[in-house]
Amino acid sequence: HKAGPLDSGTCSTGTGGDFGVFGGAAGLPSWLTPVGTTEHYIQKAAPIGDPLNTVKPPAKPGTNGAVITTGPGTNAGQGDCPVGAGKGCSIFGPGYYKTGIQVKNTTAIFQPGIYYLDDGFSNAANGDITMCSTTCIKDTGCCANNGVLIYLSSKAGPVNVGSNSNATLLGSSSTSSSSYLGILFYVDRLAADQGPSLGGGGDISLTGTLYMPSQTLGFSGHAGNTTLLKGETIVNDLSLGGSSGITMELDPAYKLLVDQVALVK
Repeated sequence: HKAGPLDSGTCSTGTGGDFGVFGGAAGLPSWLTPVGTTEHYIQKAAPIGDPLNTVKPPAKPGTNGAVITTGPGTNAGQGDCPVGAGKGCSIFGPGYYKTGIQVKNTTAIFQPGIYYLDDGFSNAANGDITMCSTTCIKDTGCCANNGVLIYLSSKAGPVNVGSNSNATLLGSSSTSSSSYLGILFYVDRLAADQGPSLGGGGDISLTGTLYMPSQTLGFSGHAGNTTLLKGETIVNDLSLGGSSGITMELDPAYKLLVDQVALVK
């Protein structure tokens, strides 16, 4: 709906994009109503292999990630700690997190860089997540755009973002100089399916690719909350649900070259 090359990137002006399935309904499903002049329902569309299968996991950092925590009511309005952050702020730095990351009863501010987790990533009740904006450390590698690459190893727990609190995250640089091509979450290909969940009871805005090739991702939106993803979604299975709209925006300038086998007449 509202997709296609004529769209401005806001899902408001497009005349329609192709919707391809391998398997599924042979005819146009009742829930997919044609609204544009240039869209097509394609069945059977040839399946596409993992487009990022050559992207290697990051090396395990030699140093542990550091967290600087301020108490309730302190430093509000200073640096990146927002005014009104009566619960205090926690500034997360890149590195190795053996027990994962759980944001709870704080406003978490993420510095740019690679976060290597051997357990899960979540923001629980009263735990908001935002990005560094003014007092950022310099990163010239994966995240020169002040974004993050959150890598979960093969033995890590689930990803659960936005179920109870707000979250805004920016992925790694998408330029050719970055090895990680704009990836925000990278779940190891050998990881067991932990059923990651994005969206829910809080406002959520994610910019970057969700690379979870072995996972079943639940992506939802609840009434009164916004759920926005700007980037690619590469998962084993995708479940969309909830009582409000979910906006998924693809970068019209972002292209992946994928090898396909075909017969050409």
